[in-house]
Amino acid sequence: MVQYHVRKNGRDFKCQFCGKSFYRPLSLIKRGVTKYCSFKCYGNSKVGIPNLHNRHKGNIVTFNCEECGKAKTVRLAFYKKARHHFCSVGCSNVYLGRIQSGKAHWNWKGGITPKNHRLRNTPRYKKWRNAVYKKDNWTCRKCDTKCKSKTIVAHHVKSFEEYQKLRYSVKNGLTLCRGCHKKVHKEIGIDTRFSLY
Repeated sequence: MVQYHVRKNGRDFKCQFCGKSFYRPLSLIKRGVTKYCSFKCYGNSKVGIPNLHNRHKGNIVTFNCEECGKAKTVRLAFYKKARHHFCSVGCSNVYLGRIQSGKAHWNWKGGITPKNHRLRNTPRYKKWRNAVYKKDNWTCRKCDTKCKSKTIVAHHVKSFEEYQKLRYSVKNGLTLCRGCHKKVHKEIGIDTRFSLY
């Protein structure tokens, strides 16, 4: 029989995993924390023992991803909740991007986006625009004002529409603030032409 040393405000115990003697105060003894000397010993004592308290044991489903075909294991409740089944968010995005683009998209209006607008939203155009800003050090070439991201424009010296070969030439680009850009392009709007923002 193990003999324990009793103290005034607590008691010594022997760890059931490593056999080391350890002290517990009365507050922890009342809560039943007396079997193990540390969380490490508690964790090590549970290695190899199946978890009998798992509420979801037996409710596990294995399925193949609808996009890449990779096998994935989830709880049955999650499987029933979803209409489509994917192994990751990336696969889900690829699948939805494919089935909801163009004419299959709910907001498709027959391809009415102007060609000019589509060209100006391509990665190539954005790369050209950033190269022009960097070349001019984010400073307006007309009024020498250091521009913020919302008040800066990359202007084509030779027209974007007429000179198609020079569309993405950095030498054809000029950094302007919005106010100066509106002065260069009279068609932008009479009410806002001379406004800085």
